[in-house]
Amino acid sequence: MSLAPSREALAIADPRVVLVPVEAVGPGGILPDGRRLLVERAGLAEADVDLLDAGHRLYLQRASDLARRTIEISPPTRRGIAIVLDGRRVRPFAALLNDSAWILDRGDVDARRSSPELIAWLFAVADRLRQTPDVTLAPVQVAAWWFERSERERADFAAAAMRSDRPDADALRALAEAIPHLRELRHDRLRPPRRPAAHRPIPGTGLLVPAALEEAPPRIVEGIRAGARAAEQAFRARCAENGDAAKELRRLRDWLADEEPPLVVVRRGAIAWSPDRPRETVRLAEALAGAPACAVGDLHLDLAVVAGHSRRFLGALVDADRLAPTDQRAEQGGYCFMHREAGFVALDLDEPGLERLSSNAIPWAREMLGARCLHEWSHRAVDSGWVPSSVDDAAFARLGSELARLLDGAIAAAPRPLRELAREQESRGSPGEALARRFASRLPDWNSNLLASCFWSPVEREVYVSHNVRHLDGFFPPQGTWRKLVRHLYEAQYLEFSGLPDRDERYVEISGIAPQLSRLGIDRSGWADLLSAARALCLAHGIDVRHVRLPAGAHGSD
Repeated sequence: MSLAPSREALAIADPRVVLVPVEAVGPGGILPDGRRLLVERAGLAEADVDLLDAGHRLYLQRASDLARRTIEISPPTRRGIAIVLDGRRVRPFAALLNDSAWILDRGDVDARRSSPELIAWLFAVADRLRQTPDVTLAPVQVAAWWFERSERERADFAAAAMRSDRPDADALRALAEAIPHLRELRHDRLRPPRRPAAHRPIPGTGLLVPAALEEAPPRIVEGIRAGARAAEQAFRARCAENGDAAKELRRLRDWLADEEPPLVVVRRGAIAWSPDRPRETVRLAEALAGAPACAVGDLHLDLAVVAGHSRRFLGALVDADRLAPTDQRAEQGGYCFMHREAGFVALDLDEPGLERLSSNAIPWAREMLGARCLHEWSHRAVDSGWVPSSVDDAAFARLGSELARLLDGAIAAAPRPLRELAREQESRGSPGEALARRFASRLPDWNSNLLASCFWSPVEREVYVSHNVRHLDGFFPPQGTWRKLVRHLYEAQYLEFSGLPDRDERYVEISGIAPQLSRLGIDRSGWADLLSAARALCLAHGIDVRHVRLPAGAHGSD
């Protein structure tokens, strides 16, 4: 099986990193296309890829074993593998592709210095970070990983940690030194103590700390935190040393004044720059005071993407003046958003997680920004009625009824507590009808994706899908089980825009939905029927080319 062109483009889009897409990572190791990417694009030796294979297999084996015996250790997940080739230019601990890929440093897969033990543990910690996104706490929270490790296995890990040249190698070495203490912790299922009352629990982990080690976990966390902090400080120092920030700022201000791009820049909730007054750049300059050259330069590139995409989209409208106004309920956040008052796509300089004022953009962030920009404009086109239903009302109602029927059937076959939960939460009509209405409420968002996808580049398309096809653990409370199922039905539809093969099967693997389906009593055939009914509702829409001139080759353009 060869990678689809859009998937290959995603893998090599950023020279700082190479991605082994999820379809090129098999249970037995890296598949041929993944190996080719790692050897040809990342410069890995065959021995390095063999090492990665061994670490991945070790992770699968141990995570599966631990997950069977304790609820705190997650079953192994299915993700792509991103290898950071130049850690000096990628912010440490950044979540690439919204955590849809494991992240390893080039040195982690160097057969001359690393170990399968190190790689397997890095994968396991990455799983924990999905539940507790704190890089300093997660290593302690997965302490159960070390309970049954042999002296040789622990020594292999420690030796690799001491040789590591990762940006956060100091944190790794602090952990290696702490393993003897971690092995002394107890666990309510794996290593229950004789006298539980004499132990302090660490909530959400199953770990129990004996009185003699009361100070050990905080001390270990602080050692890891110090190493992580040093890595971040070193990265920011490198950012500050390179380039001429004043020169980059002058270029940006001149560009804004001359080009008058159709966008706004926001800082702390207020507009810092607007095309209404293009030469008033003082507030923006004040906001960027102290920002390193790389941050200012990348902001300029980001704004150029938003400007170019906005102009291209507006130029494709037959009558842009008839575009619906911005929805005043529109979310004012994300990589970019449609500003409620200005009516243009906005960039927030303080957007959480992006650190636009202190460092350069993380890999694939600009592609996600471009995809989001087009999605935001498409929402207004959808509100204008330019992506209508392609079937009549009666046919559309039948499609909704079919999804409701299947959901009611799933509820009826579920264990009694879950049946009652569905009936308690929905009041109008049957539970399945209420859940089908909930799914239908997401269709305007789907229609926006349908239109935006005509303008996305192949990489933007894949990055956008990667950000939105994910685990939903933690997004819904226990009583939201059925609503979570509906959200999965919607999220799975994003794969219509991807070159990922075997989409329905891949969604089950990537999203981690299998345990939820099992609890609900839904088998793979039932899940396939639900997906098909949900997909039919989505595909019962089309773009009205009387209002939007689609790019050549886009679906519906002929």
